[in-house]
Amino acid sequence: MPNPEELREPTGHPMPDRSGDRALIVLLIASLFAILLPTWFADRSDTPLRVTHLALETPGIDLRTAPWYEWTLLDGIGEARARRIVSYRAALGRPIRFEDLHDIPGMPAGWVDDAKRYLHASQAAGGCDGE
Repeated sequence: MPNPEELREPTGHPMPDRSGDRALIVLLIASLFAILLPTWFADRSDTPLRVTHLALETPGIDLRTAPWYEWTLLDGIGEARARRIVSYRAALGRPIRFEDLHDIPGMPAGWVDDAKRYLHASQAAGGCDGE
């Protein structure tokens, strides 16, 4: 076997020592197995998952508690109209209903029917003033 100091590349340069590269590759493969093996042999029983807590939130805008900036998400409702809705709701003196939305002055025609699918009414009796 030739002396490693005598090994040369075809270009005449000495060949680099690559013995450390093999050790690094072996170390990487061993690490990979150490990470993956526990998941392969994990307990995969047929026990169904149990939901212990489920928090469902109704999507959309709550017409009784939404601040003015949430109302601006609706088409045709800018800041001025949104603030008008919130002010009307606060002045009403009772929880607002869907029917009350038709009575808000200065709102575009048919906006309640267009927005109804995005609105819901919470059980909250009060409401924030959105300021």
